[in-house]
Amino acid sequence: MEETSDEGRFVFLAAANGHILSLQRVPERKSVKNRVHLDIRVGDLGTATDAVLALDGTWDGNERALDDARWRTLGDPEGNEFDIYVSAG
Repeated sequence: MEETSDEGRFVFLAAANGHILSLQRVPERKSVKNRVHLDIRVGDLGTATDAVLALDGTWDGNERALDDARWRTLGDPEGNEFDIYVSAG
């Protein structure tokens, strides 16, 4: 299943088992590190954030929202960014 949001800036690919891969188009070029930015759906932002921080990950302290989704941008120990999010949809 494929869905889009925000005029096609986000594409969501959903599998029958409930896993969702979200891809986001961004205008700026990446100058360092990876060009893949994962958005991972979680059951609870606080619990997931605590788990990432316990593994030496980072969080900038901000929470963002678009439509019915809320997310946080985190980093792994090497500085690669990814988002965790919750959504009613």
